[in-house]
Amino acid sequence: MDYDDILSAYERVADPRAATRNRTLFEVGALRAALADQAGAPLLITTGPGNGEVMGPVGEERVIHASLSPQAYRRLFAQHGFEVLWFRPEDAEFHGHSVWLAQRSGGIA
Repeated sequence: MDYDDILSAYERVADPRAATRNRTLFEVGALRAALADQAGAPLLITTGPGNGEVMGPVGEERVIHASLSPQAYRRLFAQHGFEVLWFRPEDAEFHGHSVWLAQRSGGIA
């Protein structure tokens, strides 16, 4: 999977759901990948650029966007058996979202 494939997958899947990212979603995503029990399984998530909460719209609804610090996410990735391949905070190519790509330990990037 190359960078263009990742960007394309992000635009199709992650971007429309970016407003609901938080610790629970991270753990659910990690759990799904762990249940697949495949070394090298990728995990792509969006977060805020740092620890905190902000209000924002999703459609016509106002929702809270909550995020952990990058250090906390790195600890969670490691705790759940993932190696961080990259973190791009507020990346213009990802429409200003902060995006993580991690891989289940034991895989080949």
